[in-house]
Amino acid sequence: MQNYSAIILAAGKSERMFYPKLALYARSGRTFAEELVCKYQKFGCREIILVSNDYGFEILDKLKAQFPTQVRRIVNKFSDSEKFYSLKIGACALNEIHPTFVHNIDNPFVPTEVLEQLLSNCQRAQRIIPVFENTGGHPILVSEEILTDLRHTHEHNCHLRHYFERFTSARIAVNTSQVLLNLNTKREYLEYLAYSNLSSNFLKEYPFSEK
Repeated sequence: MQNYSAIILAAGKSERMFYPKLALYARSGRTFAEELVCKYQKFGCREIILVSNDYGFEILDKLKAQFPTQVRRIVNKFSDSEKFYSLKIGACALNEIHPTFVHNIDNPFVPTEVLEQLLSNCQRAQRIIPVFENTGGHPILVSEEILTDLRHTHEHNCHLRHYFERFTSARIAVNTSQVLLNLNTKREYLEYLAYSNLSSNFLKEYPFSEK
């Protein structure tokens, strides 16, 4: 394990998806949560924090999702709050402060080359952002200074974009559009699955609402 960690933000209500995104299945056949955790574990993250709400973790338990020992599941009991609060309690859950990847659950990709690029530029600014064709994506890499500030701030419901404005940032050009993927609806998810090997029976049985 190296001197960097990861926080996965998965506490949203998934109102347009009608199902918790962390429990969606990736092309590998693992849930999004398992997929992201596995990739960050293989990359060598010292700690991996998964932030979700009670319902999301309940679904993962029903699916018998498996996680390595360095993963800590942190419950956000205020899922109506902005992502800022999830990031804050994720930062507070870290045992050690190191540069940390922040990953949104609606993007199931963790390109190793992107993580390496972000780490190699970690001294350039307090927030490192992958950019594909002039558009910023995820994951981002945040510094020890940001994590320390999060752990001590009294704010609870700040918009993340506004919060990050107080820190320096660097935009790093990457060669994959995967950093821009953002799955928010059933249609977007099914388009993503179209290139997978998952069976048609999987799609018929998947517990989406028909709203």
